[in-house]
Amino acid sequence: MLIMAIGLLFFGDEIEEIESIDVVTSKRSCPDGKCRHLSANLYVAPKDILQQVLCMRYRMK
Repeated sequence: MLIMAIGLLFFGDEIEEIESIDVVTSKRSCPDGKCRHLSANLYVAPKDILQQVLCMRYRMK
């Protein structure tokens, strides 16, 4: 099991960098910057599923 932490690096009051850290080894898990961090209110779904949900919601109105 991979346990991750998020590291925020600040420059003044602005976030300069966001990094994923493996808490077991304390190493950056994506040093090349190819990891994606999504907010808690953002969901990823295949396009066909998203279309179905949007159609169902539209019909409910």
